Amino acid sequence: MTVLAETDPGFRKTKILMQRTVSLSQMLKDAKEKERARLSCQPISEPTAHYGILFDDYQGLSHLEALEILANESEAKVQSFLSSLEEEDQEEIKKELIAIKDIFVSHTGEEKEEEGEEKEEGEETVDRGDLSPQCSTPLSTDGEEFVSVLTELLFELHVAATPDKLNKARMRAHDWVREVEKPVVVTETIGGATEEEQRGEPEIREGEEEKKEGEELKEKKEGEELEEKKEEEELKEKKEGEELEEKKEGEELKEKKEGEEVKENEEERRSRSVEAVYLCSVGSLAEVTARSIEQLHKVAELILHGQDLEKPARDQAHILTRLTCAMCREVGCLARKFSGTLLTVGVQRKAEELNPLVDSVLLEGSNSTTYIQNAFQLLLPVLQMSHIQTQSSRTRTEPQP
Repeated sequence: MTVLAETDPGFRKTKILMQRTVSLSQMLKDAKEKERARLSCQPISEPTAHYGILFDDYQGLSHLEALEILANESEAKVQSFLSSLEEEDQEEIKKELIAIKDIFVSHTGEEKEEEGEEKEEGEETVDRGDLSPQCSTPLSTDGEEFVSVLTELLFELHVAATPDKLNKARMRAHDWVREVEKPVVVTETIGGATEEEQRGEPEIREGEEEKKEGEELKEKKEGEELEEKKEEEELKEKKEGEELEEKKEGEELKEKKEGEEVKENEEERRSRSVEAVYLCSVGSLAEVTARSIEQLHKVAELILHGQDLEKPARDQAHILTRLTCAMCREVGCLARKFSGTLLTVGVQRKAEELNPLVDSVLLEGSNSTTYIQNAFQLLLPVLQMSHIQTQSSRTRTEPQP
């Protein structure tokens, strides 16, 4: 028996969404395995960043698979419950479930419109050569505001969950960007101490007046010899001075050469750091996305099994829409920040070297928001099952006439 018919409003669109999201974890798993096989066959050279491997390292794939299992189980329970109802009751419950589904479908349409606008804005920004981290949402400008908004939304859901892991991941990403963008100060200390030679002038002994006249000739001769010796010493000192001057000039040339080498080494270090920035950018996007999907997975479990208070499913759907939107905007903001950081660090690199890295980071940012949105769509059967549980509980507790 087909409970939800193909002709039901919006059913075909929802079915397509479910088919697409159900295979997402398998698609990521296949991409990860292919990349691992490719990396194992190539020689080890520079480090490479593959989003799927990093996403799995942060357990994002595990939480996505668990969320898919939960969604499939909930979908099966919804179908089983509807099959057990009489036609009149079935139609009434179907209307309620379709109303919940419409919230998810409308959210998908709004997200696509926002993505189109952001893509146009991003293209205009790239044309201007400016990828500074400007985000359309205030959630990204203030970390405390972001975590307070998420905490408030989780509280409104009436689930005992906190966004601690997600907030720590995004804060690490923002702190890393601030650290990388600090200006590089190269301090060159050139120290060359010139030792001055102490020159001792020979003492001239004054002749003793009481000496004999015969000794005056001897003293005169000694005086002439002393003068000659003094002149020789002056010539020697002059020669030493010239040699010292040449030595000083040689040291200055050496220091100049060393300074140029330091500058070249610094430029080489900054050049190599472009690859490091790219690796960290992809890793941070993978971590924040994995933590976002982990948050949605925990919320789904708590909605089914651990709610503090019952809350209407339609209200929860609207809250989850806002929660997912905040996550996607934050990921998009991070991707733009990373792109701007790449342009800042790689200002001396050629465009054909730098642009592919920038484009890759923006692409991974777009993929990240898609993964989060697909995980959000998996919450639909969970909310529908939660609604059925709530309705059944109320029916059992209502007094019989």
